[in-house]
Amino acid sequence: MFCDSCGSAMSPEQKFCRVCGKQVGVAPVATPGGGSAGRAAAIGDGRVAQHLTILATLWIVMGALSLLGAAALLAISAFPIGRFIPSDSPAPAAAVGLFHFIFLALGGFLFITAALQIAAAWGLLRHADWARILTLVLAFLRILEVPLGTALGIYTIWILMGPTSDQEYRALGAA
Repeated sequence: MFCDSCGSAMSPEQKFCRVCGKQVGVAPVATPGGGSAGRAAAIGDGRVAQHLTILATLWIVMGALSLLGAAALLAISAFPIGRFIPSDSPAPAAAVGLFHFIFLALGGFLFITAALQIAAAWGLLRHADWARILTLVLAFLRILEVPLGTALGIYTIWILMGPTSDQEYRALGAA
């Protein structure tokens, strides 16, 4: 059996094409006034299925970059800067303590967000229900990080918030 949309091979028990996401064996739902809107609502445009692996890979890469940044900040926070401040300086202890706290907090925050990004990507690849929502939340947060975060955020929102994206994503999970 082959998909009538993209031509890829399918097993008889499959309800959706794994390549293009088209639903097989179901007639399109007609909408009042006709047109292609009913067809798009019934089977989706396949955007989620076509881009989900790319999207998950990009989130893994961004998570790995965030892990590198977190490791750098945590390494800086552990650096013994107090050795280089003269002992007769007026407030070395307070400055060193603040230095360590800021870099430790930033490194910890980056580590947590990196773990969330990698978990979201893993969930997207497994078509987990929670992964779509987590990825969208991360995309809205990442949109402020110009230019890479903005590009990834917009791409994620375009893929996962389309008119039929929820239905397509759930169908991929059920397949």
